[in-house]
Amino acid sequence: MSMSTSKARIDELVLLRAMAFLAIVLQHCIGEFIYRPETLPHDGIMLGMLFHFTRFGTPTFIFISGLLFFYNYYHSLNYGSFIRKRVMDIYVPFVIWTIVYFTLSQGVLWFIQGESWLLFLKELFIPSNAYHLWFIVMIFQFYLLFPMFRGIVRFGQRLWERHGAEMAGKAALNTMIVFGVLFLGYLYLSYDIFPRIHASTDQGWLQWLIEHRMLYFISHAFYFVSGAVIALYLSQWRDLVRKSSAWNPFIFALLYVWMGYRLLSHSTDTMNLYVSTYLKPSTFLLIVSQMLIMYGMSLKLAETRSLLQRLFRWIGTYSFGGFLAHPLAIWALAPLTRPDRWVGNHLGVTALFYIGVLALSLGLSYGVSKLPFGSWIMGPTGAKRALRPAKGTSQPVQDAPVTLS
Repeated sequence: MSMSTSKARIDELVLLRAMAFLAIVLQHCIGEFIYRPETLPHDGIMLGMLFHFTRFGTPTFIFISGLLFFYNYYHSLNYGSFIRKRVMDIYVPFVIWTIVYFTLSQGVLWFIQGESWLLFLKELFIPSNAYHLWFIVMIFQFYLLFPMFRGIVRFGQRLWERHGAEMAGKAALNTMIVFGVLFLGYLYLSYDIFPRIHASTDQGWLQWLIEHRMLYFISHAFYFVSGAVIALYLSQWRDLVRKSSAWNPFIFALLYVWMGYRLLSHSTDTMNLYVSTYLKPSTFLLIVSQMLIMYGMSLKLAETRSLLQRLFRWIGTYSFGGFLAHPLAIWALAPLTRPDRWVGNHLGVTALFYIGVLALSLGLSYGVSKLPFGSWIMGPTGAKRALRPAKGTSQPVQDAPVTLS
């Protein structure tokens, strides 16, 4: 089949989006505590081990973006309208929040200093004052290049369909396995070879390219393309996710233990979280295993009408604004956690801090989104994008303005 039309609504995605958001906020809350000099080794080790449960967060946002874009724009694409909507829904909030975080860093009068404007313009391309906004710069590259990805996948689908409708999904899966192996090769170069080149070369432009490789779409391409392919074979993907529950948890456990061992073996007084960077092959394998598990959990949760399902749906609806605002919440709440009386209890303090950051960031997202121009600040919410069949068609009308919402 060329496109899943059996459901007008992909119920599990808003729940998966909520899980990814919760993971990325936890990751940054851990980062707030794990490098503090007063954090004792036992707390640091536990925070480092907990950190590995957050690795699926950002790649899952990219995956969801690829899936929804191909689910909606595979057959018909007005590129001009597509990009204009991305600019208004994503880039305008990105600029506003860049101003917010730049002001926190430089002071409220930065705009009267000429050199500050140059620094600000740099933030729009290489964010540094807000550690999470690099994601917007990276994901926007996928939006700009979407026609290229769309053409490649359409070409691939024509090849897969030659095997017949029943075998097309398996052919697509085999293609993605091959692409995953190639992506592993790229990650090996990025993690092991590129740093050596950076240390040995005196070419400034080459050092710059290597230093900023996390910003390039190619460093995250597998997640976007896999989402695109799954959009074409959604029912087969769901079947694979359900079947993977029989074997994938064992793979996850092995990878988790190995990642923990490598983290501890490369850490001294503090945990060296760079060992678990997205650009590392073993981290990629852990992420893929985690994504299978989390997608399976979202499928099961989507089948219920429980309070937990409604909570996750609400979180997923306002997750993009929460993503933009959560470092502000961390900045506001962190001073409350710095007294010496918390020494030896940073694991528990991190848990309480995490709850506070979630409440504040999601509260800001919900409250500001209700203002007349709230979407310019927090982006559009999932509540405004109900999935309904278009009039006279069997294809769903669904928009995916950003990977987080």
